[in-house]
Amino acid sequence: MKNYHSRTVFVGLLMAAALAGCGGSYGGGYVGGGRHPVYQSDVSEAAGQGLEARVRNALASDVRVGAESLTVKAQGDGVIELGGNPKDMRARDLAIEITRRVRGVRTVLNNMVL
Repeated sequence: MKNYHSRTVFVGLLMAAALAGCGGSYGGGYVGGGRHPVYQSDVSEAAGQGLEARVRNALASDVRVGAESLTVKAQGDGVIELGGNPKDMRARDLAIEITRRVRGVRTVLNNMVL
């Protein structure tokens, strides 16, 4: 009788573990208690857009950078790609430095062309 009980418990635990692994595609439940699930890619995309906006604002706050000629793209996981045409080397270096100081930026990729 004891052997049958331990098998039942084992099978139950195995099924629970398998079912727990099936729910990995959602990132945070439902939006505002509604019916639409929030997927992890949506959460990541929103975070990337927020990071891009913070970088753009930081660059625009310093007129020496010439932010209107630069592009900012979040690659994910705190990686920011700077592109465009800075007015000179000093503006390029300043843009990189300002971007590095923005909260959430881990790496700056320089694709700016002089």
